[in-house]
Amino acid sequence: MRRLSFRTIFSGTWYNRIGSVMNLTGDVFGRLFGTYQSIGSAGEEGRKFTLNGHFDTSPPGKTNSSSENGTPMKWMIQWHQQYGAESSTSTWSGVYFAGETGSGEEILTQWLLTRKSESEENGGWVSTSIGNEWFSRLRPSDEVVEKAREFGFVSAHPEPE
Repeated sequence: MRRLSFRTIFSGTWYNRIGSVMNLTGDVFGRLFGTYQSIGSAGEEGRKFTLNGHFDTSPPGKTNSSSENGTPMKWMIQWHQQYGAESSTSTWSGVYFAGETGSGEEILTQWLLTRKSESEENGGWVSTSIGNEWFSRLRPSDEVVEKAREFGFVSAHPEPE
């Protein structure tokens, strides 16, 4: 029974620094399902998008694929026609930490946002943005969101140009 609770421990609601909301469900096979609702740079709520991904099902510290302190995970979203006819994809790769050090549960990630591109300039990288994101079970206060925006934190979703 312990393994089942470990495999589904990240199920529930998560928030990033700028207030976007992610709802995750994990299963015993290491699959992640859920929704992601972005908060744009002007603070407006976007629509919900489906996400799919995977996580390491080994208990922490039991195999080389899972560190003693965290569980590797990844997910992606296809942003279908959010703005006009454009399509783009975001991927996150990161580690879930159970918060045993008193910091609370968190997911620390790096992300890539790739937009449709007409140019092969720089190997197509001109259409890709890179960033990092931190997720917590606690909704950030308006003050935290404002500070995050001041420091230049952005979301991994496309915004109109």
